[in-house]
Amino acid sequence: LFENGEIVAVAELCKDITDEINVHKAMQAQEKLASIGQLSAGIAHEINNPLGIILGYTQLLLRNEGNEEEQQDDLKTIVKHAKSCKLIVEDLLNFAREPEPKKSFIEIHGVIDEVLNFMQYHSDLGATQIVSEFDPRVPPIELDEKQIKQVFINLIMNAQHAVGNNGSINV
Repeated sequence: LFENGEIVAVAELCKDITDEINVHKAMQAQEKLASIGQLSAGIAHEINNPLGIILGYTQLLLRNEGNEEEQQDDLKTIVKHAKSCKLIVEDLLNFAREPEPKKSFIEIHGVIDEVLNFMQYHSDLGATQIVSEFDPRVPPIELDEKQIKQVFINLIMNAQHAVGNNGSINV
């Protein structure tokens, strides 16, 4: 307030938004948990396939005393599928972690393609078709790659719920 050109009083207004920030963070964590839950079913199926092969080959090795060359081939198959299980579990763990944001310039189209491939192999999209068409003029964008992947996963999952198992999603 001014009186004869001099400041007589100053008014300040402050608002504590800590609760709003905490609610927003909790909502983000809840969305991530929901995504993990939905993806877990697909991942469990993906892990079961190589585990079945691992168990089958192990039982063959225990029962048969075949020649060493056949056993080496069987052992190589077991190692291959065990590594496959390990990678699937690592992907799930990396997806579930809360990483520190790391911004860098990335090609967004490549990131979207990775998400679409991940979703097609690790979630139950049913007969939903995903069609992607990118504008080649989009330059690299500075952002956190893991966070933007989470955003795209959530968007694809929401779109899939909206269109149903026989719909089409255009990206």
